Amino acid sequence: MRCVTIMTPDPLTVDGMRSVATAAGLLLGHQKTHLAVLDANGRHIGMFGLDDLSSMLVPRMALAGDVTANLRFITDDPGDLRARFGEFADRPVSEFVDRNAPTLKPDASAMEAFRLVCRSGRPIAVIAHDSGKFEGIITYLDAFRGLIHASS
Repeated sequence: MRCVTIMTPDPLTVDGMRSVATAAGLLLGHQKTHLAVLDANGRHIGMFGLDDLSSMLVPRMALAGDVTANLRFITDDPGDLRARFGEFADRPVSEFVDRNAPTLKPDASAMEAFRLVCRSGRPIAVIAHDSGKFEGIITYLDAFRGLIHASS
């Protein structure tokens, strides 16, 4: 079984020139954890997800070790986090995309996709060989569905 058979074709994506606020709205409005970010030609730039959004609000150093102790600087006023979000909201999402997010070609094996999704903890973009264009995405659900259906 190949990636192309288990991927979600035409998933929700965002143009890299759209704002962080637009990308956040898509994530929240469609209850997604990640979006593939594409350039104007439909080529994959990288992934943007809730984890990227949270790292904009809370420095990664604060998430290391004892999280409770490290997050004491966050006040009880949600307005503080909204203000922090406002600092990034209008900037292009392409500035914050994970450009090192793993990708696979459509003919890669479904088992390779399963291993990669488990290792990365993120959906995997499926990219065409010749054009580099985005073809689809493999989520945890896609990977497990492919694994379970292949064995039945």
